[in-house]
Amino acid sequence: MSLSAELAGQILEFVEKNRGSIPVWDKTTNRVSALLSHEKASVKELTDLIETDPVLATRILNQANSPAYAGAVKMKTIDRAIMRLGFETVRNLFLTSMLKDIFKPKHPILKECYKIWWKHSLSCAVGSRSLAEHIGKGEIAGEAYLIGLLHDMGVVVILTAIDHFCKDGEMVDEIGDAALREFIHETHARIGASVLSSMHFDGKIQKIVATHTTPDDYETQTDLLFNILQVENNLLAKTGITLHPNPGLSIMNLPYTQFLNLDPVFVALQEVEIEDSLENLEQLLA
Repeated sequence: MSLSAELAGQILEFVEKNRGSIPVWDKTTNRVSALLSHEKASVKELTDLIETDPVLATRILNQANSPAYAGAVKMKTIDRAIMRLGFETVRNLFLTSMLKDIFKPKHPILKECYKIWWKHSLSCAVGSRSLAEHIGKGEIAGEAYLIGLLHDMGVVVILTAIDHFCKDGEMVDEIGDAALREFIHETHARIGASVLSSMHFDGKIQKIVATHTTPDDYETQTDLLFNILQVENNLLAKTGITLHPNPGLSIMNLPYTQFLNLDPVFVALQEVEIEDSLENLEQLLA
């Protein structure tokens, strides 16, 4: 069974009417996100807010003391951890931490979709950051991570809406996994961009998210962040870490791969490196 036009319309209407209040972010998340995007935010303001969430505070300290960032002195306070990591890294770790547990579906189909979405988003974030660094653009690595993390935000919003409409689970069974994935594939990009707009994310990020499934529609084809996301998103489609796999895809023939002048060895190694980085990040977020 496919989604009926009526149900599809109800879901899209629900998302549009509630895009600013769908329980994806809690109040603390909104406050920290807003503070991190404010140019004049102080370390003290951010410290005071993070310390209201013991789990997040622990994760920030763990990251600051991880091999990637650890210095001679172990960080024991949030303010010092923020100064070591930098605002951008704290923002990305914070958003990653919040996304990890935002949706707890009970139905097996929704649960599996959410599990795949989370692994895909985290893999895309890690891979995008690695790719930015590989091409010598470390200054945009943090932003590349953020876009990789958020580009499929529409997926979890749709899953939340479907969970709202199909509480008894029977309707999800009738729709089936394949039809649900197809509906998500067709609608999640613009929904994700709409939700990010309501959360006041940068307009460029919104545009990249809105067009990531229809890349020819993106107005600046030479944009590095756009090309990085396309390479990583397609690489994960080829390897099957996605709701819409495409195992026959040739990554080296993609215009984005060619634009970034990537060599086959790096592309081949990306899959292994992503898995290793993913495992380390998952341990940090546990």
